[in-house]
Amino acid sequence: MIEAAGQHAMGQNTEEWCHLQYFTNVMADTPTFMISPGDRGHSRAAEVIEPMARLGRQVVAVVPEGDTLIAPKAKYVMPVVGKVGELFSPMVYAIPSELFSAHLSDVVGNPPFRRPSEGRFAAYAGGNTIFTSVVNEGDGW
Repeated sequence: MIEAAGQHAMGQNTEEWCHLQYFTNVMADTPTFMISPGDRGHSRAAEVIEPMARLGRQVVAVVPEGDTLIAPKAKYVMPVVGKVGELFSPMVYAIPSELFSAHLSDVVGNPPFRRPSEGRFAAYAGGNTIFTSVVNEGDGW
């Protein structure tokens, strides 16, 4: 979210959200992604959506297709089709938020990675080395 659209974002496990983000003074309708591959902790994630909704969060559920615990409680659902083994779930379940970030980048007009020659980031031209840095493979490395 930060690199793609320049928007602040924070990844957090479900219980940390309950003990920290629940109490933050942010806009009530802050988009909040609930990502659960349907295995361990899925029922707890379903419980947590209720206080998220009471706070006014725009809950986006990233869950297995056909989910009946979390999806009905979310405002938006991004279903993951097919069975994904737990070992590979972090790679697959991250994709919907990456697609969302790319779309948001277009909507807000912030180019991915803040290309220094574009828009409000033109002032940083020459100071941003993300595109020009090289790895020093000389002696001592």
